[in-house]
Amino acid sequence: SLQSKVAVVQPDGTQREVSIAIKGRADRIEFTQDGIMVFDFKTSKESKKKSDLQKDIQLALYTYLLEHGNYMQDEELQRRDPTQTVQGAALIQLRVGEKDNPDAAVVQQVTPETHDENSQTSLTQRIGQAALVVLDERYEAKYEEQKCKLCKVRMLCPAAPEGKQVLS
Repeated sequence: SLQSKVAVVQPDGTQREVSIAIKGRADRIEFTQDGIMVFDFKTSKESKKKSDLQKDIQLALYTYLLEHGNYMQDEELQRRDPTQTVQGAALIQLRVGEKDNPDAAVVQQVTPETHDENSQTSLTQRIGQAALVVLDERYEAKYEEQKCKLCKVRMLCPAAPEGKQVLS
């Protein structure tokens, strides 16, 4: 878990400091002499595309929380020893397999810097923007063709071309 303040740029260009609290749960955290690694096990039949993996918010949040927050170990709240390096996070695709070894899981790893290096918006800015949405109650529907075409409720979404407004 993490409680912190983040400076975020508002739509009008001014900065605003917002308090955030993030809680999450990872499938596995390994502490080795090389550093800390977070693992998330997935059971889907397809691995993530490399471009999607590099911008994956969930993996970025795992590393962010370990770098800046606390974690539970044996039901006690722990803070990362500053001498331990957070190596990153990885998806372990349990049902994908590799061409030469179909029974082996595919491991897709990213470093803590991967998200920000491959995204137009930094993770801390995204966190701050999410906090502003909640604080300012600005819940806008935005259409993204790749994601929205698979959505089960697009017929009811005002952002989707086939969506309908719900009348009160």
